[in-house]
Amino acid sequence: MSFPKVYWDQALELAPLFNELVDRNTRLGLTRSDYMVDGTTDLLLQVELNTISTSSNGLACGISELHRILLRAHERDLDLDKANVVGNTAIAQHAKALATAWAEYSNQRFLENTTDVDKVRKCFAGLWSLEDDNILISAIESPELFVLKPQREGGGNNIYGDDLRKTLIRLHKDGRDERAAYILMQRIFPPASPCYLVREGTCTRHNAVSEFGIFGAYLR
Repeated sequence: MSFPKVYWDQALELAPLFNELVDRNTRLGLTRSDYMVDGTTDLLLQVELNTISTSSNGLACGISELHRILLRAHERDLDLDKANVVGNTAIAQHAKALATAWAEYSNQRFLENTTDVDKVRKCFAGLWSLEDDNILISAIESPELFVLKPQREGGGNNIYGDDLRKTLIRLHKDGRDERAAYILMQRIFPPASPCYLVREGTCTRHNAVSEFGIFGAYLR
């Protein structure tokens, strides 16, 4: 979809503020803050702040050529049986640490200017750990309003709808140790726009939702 200029300007204004929130001793930092426009409130809401998967701001111009080289070099390996690949799952301690970090995300101690604090908080979607039984029960009763995110790679394997409700019921029975592997987030409902998708060489018209990312950089 095409994003209105007012949201673009808002995201650009937020970029240096989120850079201040990255608690890291480093000389150069690259970030990418991803947003969606929530159709129910017309608010620009942050999906995530990336401090790792941000390399495209320096590599995008050459990535297509890299893909061609890799395909030529490894074409015969593409038929490898994926069943033989060792799985990579988060251990419980790591998941609990990530959940704790998310819970601290809204702490305003890193921003002193109250105007900047208001700007940043305005784009926050609701975010909860599953330690709170009340929010867990609310999500079970109204699963359509939430998304359950596993504490693994960013953006993948999210759980919605009835699958979310069933997962939360299971976690409620299994105990608090299992809950630490997930974080609960307010579901954003972005407006859909017509677009063309190419899949297996076929171009078709569909309605799709989009997010946009703003790259940022800082020196310390």
